[in-house]
Amino acid sequence: MRPAVRAGLAWLRANPISEAPITLVHADFRNGNMIVDDNGLAAVLDWELAQVTDPMQDLAWMCLRTWRFGNDAKPVGGFGSIAALRSGYEAAGGGWRDDAVHWWSVARCAWWAIGLAGQAAAFTSGLTDAIMLAASGRRVPELEYDLLRLIADGTTN
Repeated sequence: MRPAVRAGLAWLRANPISEAPITLVHADFRNGNMIVDDNGLAAVLDWELAQVTDPMQDLAWMCLRTWRFGNDAKPVGGFGSIAALRSGYEAAGGGWRDDAVHWWSVARCAWWAIGLAGQAAAFTSGLTDAIMLAASGRRVPELEYDLLRLIADGTTN
């Protein structure tokens, strides 16, 4: 296991969050899985990862730097602020928990680094010839950097 991922997993074990209400979450809720029209959010696509868990997981996932596409000034998918996301979530009746959003940011960053490393390994080992999976490996160091920043500074940004 890569050292940054190992550090992230150790941080998760050392910093458990309190039990949370659970609900159905998308588990891949990000700008690439949304259809937006003139009236706002029209549809959410790609539900194969859906699960019943802490709803903060979805909110953290869409705030990871990997989904900002270079627009780090807007930490929610490269198009919004955490304050606006929180305000909208609370206005809709959700209970925002900073510690849980941060914990899930670390967890999902580690999960994605592991997933992309696995995709690249499938290509390099000859299990697949899909060039997209080979290209996934280039993102792993970015996620390791993000993971180390998340566990070092304690913020989601």
